[in-house]
Amino acid sequence: MKRIVLILLTGMTVFCVGGVVAYYNTASFGYGTANLITFKENAVRVLDFEIEYRQIRDAVDAMEKYLPDKIITI
Repeated sequence: MKRIVLILLTGMTVFCVGGVVAYYNTASFGYGTANLITFKENAVRVLDFEIEYRQIRDAVDAMEKYLPDKIITI
């Protein structure tokens, strides 16, 4: 079981790295603006996806109501 998980994790890592490399090569040849991560005043841009800081804050606020206030260690 441990070996299968290791093989799947390795495959996913290779797939993700290959996708990033393909994006970078395509963007650098086609657009001339191949930036993997760009920080702006009100957003962060990862590859071609722009995520506004407000959206991140809303997601964190939505998750906080499901998380406990204290951590109890037994």
